[in-house]
Amino acid sequence: MSPRGIATSYSTYIKKTNSAKLWLILIGVNKYQDEQIPNLRYSAIDCQGLALALADATDKFTRKEARIYHDFTQQSPSLKNIRTSLTQISAIAQPDDTVLFYFSGHGILESSSNLEFLCFTDTY
Repeated sequence: MSPRGIATSYSTYIKKTNSAKLWLILIGVNKYQDEQIPNLRYSAIDCQGLALALADATDKFTRKEARIYHDFTQQSPSLKNIRTSLTQISAIAQPDDTVLFYFSGHGILESSSNLEFLCFTDTY
């Protein structure tokens, strides 16, 4: 009897070569444009520290992208910047990808609707 060949399915091959991607969206807001929202002292620094820690902890990931917004970065933690990132990532992220969303700052509970909102630097 001749030996039988063993083959791998194409889908298994795809899984090995098309690894999942890690998306990091990190936001820290210290300063608010609205004077009714008090400024914070440590949110941006906490975000900065987490970004450094995650850079070390995820250095083995072959596919990752970090989008970091806090008061000390060039891109401010504004609604426009965060919305743009979330829209882009949700359009291209694959089912096996992981998205880590981190926010440090104020939140608001709207009394009329009882909905919760995150406050970005330009929240009014």
